[in-house]
Amino acid sequence: DPHPSSSAFDSLWKRFASCCAYCGTKMTRAPKQAHYDHLLPGGGNRLSNFVLSCPDCNERKRDQDWQKFLRQCCED
Repeated sequence: DPHPSSSAFDSLWKRFASCCAYCGTKMTRAPKQAHYDHLLPGGGNRLSNFVLSCPDCNERKRDQDWQKFLRQCCED
């Protein structure tokens, strides 16, 4: 299950407006500034299983269910 191409990842940057999917932090494409996070660990490398994540959220989420983690990040 190969990773999506870099041009496919361009669509993630556009979809999330260069912001973390969990906390909304604006990010750049500089090394270590953003991560491609699997929504479902073990769910494969299809593009629909990825979101943009800041390093802090990606570390805190780890292998948690993404919906549970998002509720922890956003009370509303």
